[in-house]
Amino acid sequence: ASFRVYPIAMATTVLLARATRGCALRLGGTRAPASLAERTKLEQHSLPAPRVYSTTYAYECSGSGVGASAKVVFPGRKGAQPHEVTTDLPKKIGGKDEHPQPVEYLLAALIGCEVSTATFVARHMKPRFRLASIDFDYKAERNGGVPVSLPLDADLPGSPALQRVYGTATVRCAASSAETQARVDELRRHTQARCPVHRTLAGVRFETEWLLKEAEE
Repeated sequence: ASFRVYPIAMATTVLLARATRGCALRLGGTRAPASLAERTKLEQHSLPAPRVYSTTYAYECSGSGVGASAKVVFPGRKGAQPHEVTTDLPKKIGGKDEHPQPVEYLLAALIGCEVSTATFVARHMKPRFRLASIDFDYKAERNGGVPVSLPLDADLPGSPALQRVYGTATVRCAASSAETQARVDELRRHTQARCPVHRTLAGVRFETEWLLKEAEE
């Protein structure tokens, strides 16, 4: 009886060797990769592809002004109410000082854009960043003499653009979270890389610091 079993065992061994030739074994219809390079390639293909959005956002406004003041209207989107802002300048440079300056609106746009971008980033960090709110205290500087330098056909003595934005952003977390300053730094890095207004101000020197505020019960 043992003589008859032996050829069967040998045949089984040969078939198994042929099936596993190349260090690959079919189990349940899935071929195990034969090498580390092949396994790495397979793992890369199994990862979810990054989501890429190609939507182009368009912005529009209309406005009119006289002297140092302007009124700007933003039409509502999809039935929403339109929005309106008014700009002005300080009295010492010809305005009435009744509304924020255009550059102050720019600083406000930076804060609004950073907080909304940070909210998105926090939601997608791994693990999720338990963001509650961010308190901004930003200031900006520019050379005020350049725009009014004379004569007009002379070379400008510098750039009229913003030179520096500085200040702090105090990041407040949910009371039950245990976030760290390192995670706040990661939040800031991703936020500033994705924030449209921050990136538009690419030529400005940023000296802003994001600080963790201990969770409050």
